This record gives sequence, C-alpha cells and structure tokens, in this order.
Amino acid sequence: MNDVVTLRGHLGTAPERRATSRGTLLTSFRLATQSRRFDRDSGRWIDAGTNWYTVTAWRQLGERACQALAKGDRVIVVGNLRIRDYERSDGTTGRSVEIDAEAIGPDLSQRAAQEQPAAPERPREAPPQAPAPELSTSPQPSNAAWAAPGTEPHSSVLVESESAVVPF
Repeated sequence: MNDVVTLRGHLGTAPERRATSRGTLLTSFRLATQSRRFDRDSGRWIDAGTNWYTVTAWRQLGERACQALAKGDRVIVVGNLRIRDYERSDGTTGRSVEIDAEAIGPDLSQRAAQEQPAAPERPREAPPQAPAPELSTSPQPSNAAWAAPGTEPHSSVLVESESAVVPF
C-alpha cells in the first residue's frame, strides 16, 4: 500500500546528488515541516513542533531538484510515505520517515516567484491542414465552396496568410 502525502516545509540540508551502484541518479535532502497553533493566552500563533523527513528524488526529478534547490528553500513535496524502524550500533532503536518524491516545487505562498530559465522546447508538429485553394483574381461563382449558401464572396482575391501560434 502506498500512502501519498503532500508536505510543505523548508530544506534543512542542501540537496545531495549521488548514484546507486547501478548508476541510477538520485538526489536527497532533509525537509523540515512546522506545525503552528494559536495560543489563546498570548493571542499569538506559536510553533508547535518540527517534523523531519528524508526526501529522495530519482532520475530526472532528482537532477532538477539538485539544480534548482538550496538549503532553506521553501518547497512543496508530493510523494510516497515510508516509515522504517532501525537499530543503532549502541542497541537503541530509531524511526526514519522518508518520502519518495513524485513532484517537488517552490512554495510561493510567502514570496514572489523567481523567473526560472525556460525548459528547452520540443519542436511542435503542425496540425494536418487541407490543401490550400488555388489563388484566383477572377470573381468566384456564388456556389464557391468557401461562400455561405445564398451569399456572394466579398472579394475577388483570396489571400492566404500565416497565422501565429500562441502557446498557453
């Protein structure tokens, strides 16, 4: 069973890039999330504790995270939760909370967006088009395919223009 979680916090460590023994690239960092609560006695919000997570981003996501993130950055992480119990060399036990990241992004709730370099665009294929009609300078008959039924064309010259493609 996969528990998918969304976390918002600060990078507690700089992203560390490495490779597995098989050469798969990964980046990991520690993420600190803080809970806040309203203290009625003081009338203020106070910190109620910090949770720490180890976040691992694989392959291309890891590469991008390593290039774009730094210690202290505020981020949002979506990924699969893993909780592991372990034993230390002194015999005591501990628990590790890990996130296998599926998505990582900046948290813009408390700062303005910074312009990021544009990702290289892949060439777009033009949609298939019908063959262009032949250009003519003579008046078109009223039964021309491009004229609405019962109307005459407004111009005796058909001009073809190139339309601009506007990305969303």
